[in-house]
Amino acid sequence: MPDHDAALAQSFAARPAAGLLRRLAAGTYDLVLVIALWVLATLLIIVARGGQPVPVGNPLYQALLLALAASFFAGFWYWGGQTLGMRAWRMQVRRQDGAPLSAREAALRLAALLLALAPAGIGLMWMLVDRDRLPWHDRLAGTRVIVLPKGA
Repeated sequence: MPDHDAALAQSFAARPAAGLLRRLAAGTYDLVLVIALWVLATLLIIVARGGQPVPVGNPLYQALLLALAASFFAGFWYWGGQTLGMRAWRMQVRRQDGAPLSAREAALRLAALLLALAPAGIGLMWMLVDRDRLPWHDRLAGTRVIVLPKGA
Protein backbone atom coordinates (compact mmCIF):
# COMPACT_ATOMS: atom_id res chain seq x y z
CA MET A 1 0.00 0.00 0.00
CA PRO A 2 2.80 2.53 0.71
CA ASP A 3 4.08 2.01 -2.87
CA HIS A 4 0.58 2.77 -4.17
CA ASP A 5 0.38 5.94 -2.05
CA ALA A 6 3.79 7.06 -3.29
CA ALA A 7 2.80 6.42 -6.91
CA LEU A 8 -0.44 8.35 -6.41
CA ALA A 9 1.40 11.30 -4.88
CA GLN A 10 3.97 11.28 -7.68
CA SER A 11 1.35 11.16 -10.45
CA PHE A 12 -0.64 13.90 -8.71
CA ALA A 13 2.42 16.12 -8.36
CA ALA A 14 3.20 15.66 -12.07
CA ARG A 15 -0.24 16.90 -13.19
CA PRO A 16 -0.49 20.57 -14.21
CA ALA A 17 -2.19 22.96 -11.82
CA ALA A 18 -5.55 24.32 -12.95
CA GLY A 19 -5.36 27.88 -14.21
CA LEU A 20 -7.51 30.85 -13.29
CA LEU A 21 -9.77 30.81 -16.38
CA ARG A 22 -10.51 27.09 -16.03
CA ARG A 23 -11.33 27.61 -12.33
CA LEU A 24 -13.61 30.55 -13.14
CA ALA A 25 -15.41 28.53 -15.81
CA ALA A 26 -16.01 25.64 -13.40
CA GLY A 27 -17.05 28.08 -10.67
CA THR A 28 -19.60 29.69 -13.00
CA TYR A 29 -21.01 26.26 -13.85
CA ASP A 30 -21.25 25.41 -10.14
CA LEU A 31 -22.82 28.77 -9.30
CA VAL A 32 -25.63 28.06 -11.78
CA LEU A 33 -26.22 24.70 -10.08
CA VAL A 34 -26.23 26.24 -6.59
CA ILE A 35 -28.71 28.89 -7.72
CA ALA A 36 -30.92 26.10 -9.08
CA LEU A 37 -30.76 24.39 -5.66
CA TRP A 38 -31.72 27.68 -4.00
CA VAL A 39 -34.67 28.12 -6.37
CA LEU A 40 -35.88 24.58 -5.70
CA ALA A 41 -35.56 25.02 -1.93
CA THR A 42 -37.39 28.35 -2.13
CA LEU A 43 -40.21 26.81 -4.15
CA LEU A 44 -40.56 24.00 -1.61
CA ILE A 45 -40.73 26.53 1.23
CA ILE A 46 -43.35 28.59 -0.60
CA VAL A 47 -45.44 25.47 -1.20
CA ALA A 48 -45.08 24.50 2.47
CA ARG A 49 -46.20 28.01 3.45
CA GLY A 50 -49.36 27.70 1.37
CA GLY A 51 -48.14 30.03 -1.36
CA GLN A 52 -46.88 32.74 0.98
CA PRO A 53 -43.44 34.16 0.13
CA VAL A 54 -40.50 33.87 2.49
CA PRO A 55 -40.26 37.05 4.59
CA VAL A 56 -37.41 39.31 3.42
CA GLY A 57 -34.30 38.94 5.59
CA ASN A 58 -35.50 35.78 7.32
CA PRO A 59 -32.35 34.47 9.09
CA LEU A 60 -33.47 30.82 8.95
CA TYR A 61 -34.00 31.07 5.21
CA GLN A 62 -30.61 32.71 4.73
CA ALA A 63 -28.98 30.01 6.87
CA LEU A 64 -30.67 27.36 4.72
CA LEU A 65 -29.28 28.89 1.53
CA LEU A 66 -25.81 29.10 3.04
CA ALA A 67 -26.02 25.48 4.24
CA LEU A 68 -27.09 24.31 0.78
CA ALA A 69 -24.16 26.07 -0.90
CA ALA A 70 -21.68 24.85 1.74
CA SER A 71 -22.98 21.27 1.46
CA PHE A 72 -22.73 21.39 -2.33
CA PHE A 73 -19.09 22.48 -2.43
CA ALA A 74 -17.66 20.73 0.65
CA GLY A 75 -19.66 17.58 -0.10
CA PHE A 76 -18.41 17.23 -3.65
CA TRP A 77 -14.83 18.01 -2.60
CA TYR A 78 -15.05 15.33 0.07
CA TRP A 79 -16.77 12.70 -2.12
CA GLY A 80 -14.57 12.49 -5.18
CA GLY A 81 -12.65 15.77 -5.13
CA GLN A 82 -14.78 17.32 -7.87
CA THR A 83 -17.85 19.51 -8.08
CA LEU A 84 -19.93 19.06 -11.22
CA GLY A 85 -18.26 22.14 -12.72
CA MET A 86 -14.84 20.73 -11.92
CA ARG A 87 -15.83 17.45 -13.53
CA ALA A 88 -16.96 19.27 -16.69
CA TRP A 89 -13.65 21.16 -16.83
CA ARG A 90 -11.55 18.06 -15.92
CA MET A 91 -10.21 19.27 -12.59
CA GLN A 92 -9.80 17.62 -9.22
CA VAL A 93 -8.86 18.90 -5.78
CA ARG A 94 -6.64 16.86 -3.50
CA ARG A 95 -4.38 17.43 -0.54
CA GLN A 96 -0.83 18.47 -1.39
CA ASP A 97 0.30 14.87 -0.87
CA GLY A 98 -2.26 13.61 -3.41
CA ALA A 99 -4.65 12.11 -0.85
CA PRO A 100 -8.40 12.84 -0.94
CA LEU A 101 -9.75 15.59 1.31
CA SER A 102 -11.25 14.71 4.66
CA ALA A 103 -14.56 16.32 5.63
CA ARG A 104 -12.64 18.70 7.91
CA GLU A 105 -10.25 19.68 5.10
CA ALA A 106 -13.15 20.25 2.69
CA ALA A 107 -14.82 22.52 5.27
CA LEU A 108 -11.54 24.37 5.85
CA ARG A 109 -11.10 24.86 2.10
CA LEU A 110 -14.63 26.26 1.84
CA ALA A 111 -14.04 28.73 4.68
CA ALA A 112 -10.74 29.75 3.10
CA LEU A 113 -12.47 30.17 -0.28
CA LEU A 114 -14.93 32.62 1.26
CA LEU A 115 -11.95 34.53 2.67
CA ALA A 116 -10.22 34.48 -0.73
CA LEU A 117 -13.30 35.79 -2.55
CA ALA A 118 -14.25 38.44 0.01
CA PRO A 119 -11.74 41.17 -0.94
CA ALA A 120 -12.88 41.43 -4.59
CA GLY A 121 -11.49 38.00 -5.42
CA ILE A 122 -7.90 39.03 -4.67
CA GLY A 123 -7.30 35.73 -2.89
CA LEU A 124 -8.24 33.83 -6.04
CA MET A 125 -6.22 36.06 -8.35
CA TRP A 126 -3.25 35.56 -6.01
CA MET A 127 -2.53 32.39 -7.95
CA LEU A 128 -1.27 34.54 -10.83
CA VAL A 129 1.72 35.65 -8.71
CA ASP A 130 2.10 32.67 -6.36
CA ARG A 131 5.22 30.56 -7.00
CA ASP A 132 3.13 27.36 -6.91
CA ARG A 133 0.09 28.90 -8.70
CA LEU A 134 -2.02 28.45 -5.55
CA PRO A 135 -4.84 30.81 -4.58
CA TRP A 136 -5.27 31.66 -0.91
CA HIS A 137 -7.81 28.93 -0.19
CA ASP A 138 -5.60 26.16 -1.57
CA ARG A 139 -2.56 27.55 0.25
CA LEU A 140 -4.48 27.83 3.56
CA ALA A 141 -6.17 24.44 3.25
CA GLY A 142 -3.08 22.57 2.00
CA THR A 143 -4.82 21.55 -1.21
CA ARG A 144 -4.09 21.69 -4.93
CA VAL A 145 -6.36 21.62 -7.98
CA ILE A 146 -4.99 19.75 -10.95
CA VAL A 147 -6.09 19.27 -14.55
CA LEU A 148 -7.01 15.67 -15.29
CA PRO A 149 -6.05 14.02 -18.58
CA LYS A 150 -8.71 13.73 -21.26
CA GLY A 151 -10.86 10.67 -20.77
CA ALA A 152 -10.12 10.48 -17.04
